Amino acid sequence: EANLKKSLSTSDWRERLPYIYASERVKPLMQQFYEKQKYNDPEIGTLLNRGRYRVNGTEILHFSYSCSRPGDLLELALRRNEDGDFVLDWTSFVGFCELSWQEFRQHRPTSSFLFRVFASTSDYYNYEFTDEKKYLSVSLLSPDGQISIHGYCEREGEVGKALSRLLSRTQAMSGIIVKLAFPENAESNRCVLITQLISDRWLLLR
Repeated sequence: EANLKKSLSTSDWRERLPYIYASERVKPLMQQFYEKQKYNDPEIGTLLNRGRYRVNGTEILHFSYSCSRPGDLLELALRRNEDGDFVLDWTSFVGFCELSWQEFRQHRPTSSFLFRVFASTSDYYNYEFTDEKKYLSVSLLSPDGQISIHGYCEREGEVGKALSRLLSRTQAMSGIIVKLAFPENAESNRCVLITQLISDRWLLLR
């Protein structure tokens, strides 16, 4: 808890590095997030719960707080660094994405980029994705809740089947990691391809 407070007590991201998991790998991502993408940390409210778990064999300290994010919940994970200390898993904390959502919609890249999203099933079909029998429609919300787009994948494909199983577990939005891309000559900046399901949680164990 002391390390968590230290990692959140400064507005200078460089001063946080000693309290961030895999800081050397994450350092350029932090610079991109704060300086290029111009994002801020989510606001943390009241502590709701805390626990100690193993996820796929990895020991995790888990804290949940009230928050203004979609779902009104902020989850923090702490992992052991090389010295054995528990430090903040920053990428899951901020909901890091490889591109800002504004840049993604503006440039409409046809190559895939990693995004942390809030996902829920949808019945919206439009533009290149009008075939309800062929495509699964998923509502995708940015980590800060400010931008919403629609993602599509083939229902009978590997990604479609996995997403269907995952999203059928709950009526609420699920925090997941996916790869997204625009179709060639995209007709809209709000309808994208879901090319891969990376994780069923924002915490990526690597």
